[in-house]
Amino acid sequence: MIDIRYSCHLCGLEKVHCDVPEREEGTDVVAWVKMASARLSEDYARRSPDCHPESLSDVLIPVSGAKYIGGPAVQ
Repeated sequence: MIDIRYSCHLCGLEKVHCDVPEREEGTDVVAWVKMASARLSEDYARRSPDCHPESLSDVLIPVSGAKYIGGPAVQ
């Protein structure tokens, strides 16, 4: 799992943590981003069920130390 953080300026959530499965090497980036987006949407709906923004703010996907976007940090 990797820790993606996101914010919603509409309801005031700030850089909340959401665990998302890491992207396996060779997995299509677009497919992984769609899956990660769905996970963020589910997490957001649980945290703020009364807020319905058109988009989230400050979605932070870790890449530092990873071999590829959405991958695990290299130890």
